[in-house]
Amino acid sequence: MSKNNSNEPAFPVPPDNDYATVSETGLTKREYFASRAQQGLLSSPSGVNAAVLSADRHSISPSVALARAARDHADALIQALGEP
Repeated sequence: MSKNNSNEPAFPVPPDNDYATVSETGLTKREYFASRAQQGLLSSPSGVNAAVLSADRHSISPSVALARAARDHADALIQALGEP
């Protein structure tokens, strides 16, 4: 299995001057994957309904439930990408 690289930049850009460093490239892969998963969940009535039901069961807001679901999808994708 390859190493987990979820904290590496999603779109690394090598520094080309004294002002830019790789650490200033924006979102990590985990954050990028989670944002894409959340976009998909929000665009689907079934994704929104599942978040509302989860929120009711766990006494949290639907927004928190959606964010957690997106994070879980991102983590699953990162894990799957690391498998042979």
